[in-house]
Amino acid sequence: GGDVLVVDWACSRHAPSNHTKVTNAKRGHFQGAELMKGVVGNASDVYGAAASLLWMLSSKNPQSQAFKEHGVTTTALTSVINATHPGVDVAGLCSALLCALHEDHTA
Repeated sequence: GGDVLVVDWACSRHAPSNHTKVTNAKRGHFQGAELMKGVVGNASDVYGAAASLLWMLSSKNPQSQAFKEHGVTTTALTSVINATHPGVDVAGLCSALLCALHEDHTA
C-alpha cells in the first residue's frame, strides 16, 4: 500500500466569499472552468474529486488529448477507463463522472 494525498484545488481564501483571485492564467488539470472565472463553490470540489478519480482509473485528466476532439463524453470516458480496466462495466461510473465533470456548473 501507499500513501494517499488529498489536494486543495488552489482556491483557498482569507475570508468567506464565492469568488477568488486567479493567480495565473493557466488552468490546472484538476480545476473546473469556473475557477478560471474566479468563482469558487462546491462544484469546484466535485470537479476536482471527479478529475482525480478519472486520473486514478485511467491516467488521464479531463484536459488530456483523449478528450480534445469531442470533450468529456460517455463514449470517451468508457474508452479511456476500459483501456486500463478491460471488460469492466463502467456505465454507472461514467454517468457519475460525466455529471461531475460537466463544465457549466454555474448555469
